[in-house]
Amino acid sequence: EHPPNSGDDPDAWRMIRLYDDGKESFWGEASFPLKPGGAIGKLSGKIPCDGIYLRYTKGTYDFPWHNAPRRQIIVCLNSKTEVTTGRGEKRTFGTGDCVLAEDTQGQGHCTRCTDGEGRWSIFLSLPDEDDAVVRLPDRRVACAFVLGVTVGS
Repeated sequence: EHPPNSGDDPDAWRMIRLYDDGKESFWGEASFPLKPGGAIGKLSGKIPCDGIYLRYTKGTYDFPWHNAPRRQIIVCLNSKTEVTTGRGEKRTFGTGDCVLAEDTQGQGHCTRCTDGEGRWSIFLSLPDEDDAVVRLPDRRVACAFVLGVTVGS
């Protein structure tokens, strides 16, 4: 699993990033600075969001090569999902993991459920990079969100 950060007093929210060079998809890391938010803890800057999708997929999910349909953050609520790039590099995501999916061009990636459990997830649709958004020095989009979710069986 890929927790946002380790330690009791993080200075950033970290997540795995899936991006492309127009031909291939690659793994990286996105890091979003956190600042004091008073009694509620730390927050990143506000993120523009085009919409939120709630998704369920069967535990037999095994989707061949595809791209992210848009720049998005995927929040995994349960289950185990394996994502493979064209280079054969794999990552497995589970409960609580967040992924910044930006591989909208090129070969894309394959996705499959590895534990047979139906998958509940939330997709936060982000504006295109050309839109006016807050950027980090390395040009990645800064984002933050707070979710309170209960998943039914």
